Amino acid sequence: MMNAQTHQRMPPAFNPDNPNVSFRAYVTDLMHWVIMTDMAPQQQAAAIASRLEGTAREMARSLTPDELFNGGVVDGTPLDAVTYIIHGLHRHFAQLDEESRLAAMTELWAFERRGSESISSVLARFELVRGRARVEATFDM
Repeated sequence: MMNAQTHQRMPPAFNPDNPNVSFRAYVTDLMHWVIMTDMAPQQQAAAIASRLEGTAREMARSLTPDELFNGGVVDGTPLDAVTYIIHGLHRHFAQLDEESRLAAMTELWAFERRGSESISSVLARFELVRGRARVEATFDM
């Protein structure tokens, strides 16, 4: 079992080949970790890079020590190291806008109760799916 100190020092893992964790969910979990950790930004970047797996890990290995420490420039905008890593991952592993819209609509249309799921859980999950369709697919039901 992980204690609070260990949890604050260990960012979430990400493997683009794992279909159970979307890039969007990973970035949300990562944002929560960045907010709660007491590590310096350079340490955060190194910790994030060390928790990547598969192709994402290979990409992280291509970062120079300067990029891990200071970040880099994207389209003329300087980015800190953590943002620079996330931007690189986003470019390769995030869904395209059209994919996000289609996924949100498909998820809403295919919504159904799961097995013995309680009505409270069904309603809460439906609100999440409906909210995603509203935001990502500009569909309001």
